[in-house]
Amino acid sequence: MTEEILETVEMVSWFGRGGMQPCRFRWRGRVYRISRITSTWESRQGVYRRYHYLVRTRSGDVYEMHFDPENLLWMLDCGYTGGA
Repeated sequence: MTEEILETVEMVSWFGRGGMQPCRFRWRGRVYRISRITSTWESRQGVYRRYHYLVRTRSGDVYEMHFDPENLLWMLDCGYTGGA
Protein backbone atom coordinates (compact mmCIF):
# COMPACT_ATOMS: atom_id res chain seq x y z
CA MET A 1 0.00 0.00 0.00
CA THR A 2 1.18 3.54 -0.77
CA GLU A 3 0.84 6.41 1.69
CA GLU A 4 1.07 9.89 0.18
CA ILE A 5 3.15 12.17 2.44
CA LEU A 6 4.20 15.33 0.53
CA GLU A 7 6.25 16.90 3.35
CA THR A 8 9.66 18.55 3.37
CA VAL A 9 12.47 16.78 5.24
CA GLU A 10 15.95 17.66 6.43
CA MET A 11 18.48 15.66 4.40
CA VAL A 12 22.16 14.80 4.69
CA SER A 13 23.48 14.10 1.19
CA TRP A 14 26.80 13.18 -0.32
CA PHE A 15 27.87 15.05 -3.46
CA GLY A 16 30.66 13.78 -5.69
CA ARG A 17 31.60 12.17 -8.99
CA GLY A 18 29.00 14.24 -10.78
CA GLY A 19 26.11 13.03 -8.64
CA MET A 20 24.18 13.35 -5.42
CA GLN A 21 23.39 10.58 -2.95
CA PRO A 22 20.97 10.98 -0.04
CA CYS A 23 22.36 9.39 3.15
CA ARG A 24 19.86 10.09 5.94
CA PHE A 25 16.88 12.32 6.61
CA ARG A 26 14.88 13.68 9.52
CA TRP A 27 11.11 13.49 9.30
CA ARG A 28 8.69 14.25 12.14
CA GLY A 29 11.56 14.32 14.66
CA ARG A 30 12.97 10.90 13.72
CA VAL A 31 16.19 10.19 11.79
CA TYR A 32 16.02 7.61 8.98
CA ARG A 33 19.29 6.19 7.67
CA ILE A 34 19.22 5.16 4.03
CA SER A 35 20.68 1.71 3.44
CA ARG A 36 20.02 1.48 -0.29
CA ILE A 37 18.89 3.58 -3.22
CA THR A 38 16.79 1.26 -5.35
CA SER A 39 15.92 3.64 -8.20
CA THR A 40 16.65 7.16 -9.45
CA TRP A 41 15.11 9.29 -12.19
CA GLU A 42 14.69 12.92 -13.23
CA SER A 43 11.66 15.02 -14.09
CA ARG A 44 11.15 18.66 -15.03
CA GLN A 45 9.24 21.41 -13.27
CA GLY A 46 9.49 24.36 -15.66
CA VAL A 47 13.17 24.94 -16.45
CA TYR A 48 14.32 23.05 -13.34
CA ARG A 49 15.07 19.37 -13.03
CA ARG A 50 13.86 17.39 -10.05
CA TYR A 51 15.93 14.46 -8.87
CA HIS A 52 13.85 11.54 -7.62
CA TYR A 53 14.93 8.63 -5.41
CA LEU A 54 13.31 5.45 -4.24
CA VAL A 55 15.14 4.46 -1.04
CA ARG A 56 15.11 1.75 1.59
CA THR A 57 16.00 2.67 5.16
CA ARG A 58 17.97 0.53 7.59
CA SER A 59 14.70 -0.35 9.33
CA GLY A 60 13.32 -1.70 6.03
CA ASP A 61 10.93 1.16 5.25
CA VAL A 62 10.67 2.27 1.59
CA TYR A 63 10.19 5.92 0.61
CA GLU A 64 10.00 7.94 -2.57
CA MET A 65 11.53 11.42 -2.36
CA HIS A 66 12.88 14.16 -4.57
CA PHE A 67 15.29 17.10 -4.46
CA ASP A 68 13.96 20.43 -5.74
CA PRO A 69 16.99 22.55 -6.78
CA GLU A 70 14.84 25.61 -7.48
CA ASN A 71 13.94 25.90 -3.78
CA LEU A 72 16.83 23.80 -2.39
CA LEU A 73 14.37 21.46 -0.64
CA TRP A 74 14.01 17.72 -0.17
CA MET A 75 10.42 16.47 -0.37
CA LEU A 76 9.19 13.14 0.98
CA ASP A 77 6.57 12.16 -1.58
CA CYS A 78 5.25 8.84 -0.29
CA GLY A 79 5.97 5.73 1.73
CA TYR A 80 5.31 2.07 0.92
CA THR A 81 4.08 -0.52 3.37
CA GLY A 82 3.09 -4.15 3.18
CA GLY A 83 6.10 -5.72 1.47
CA ALA A 84 7.05 -3.03 -1.04
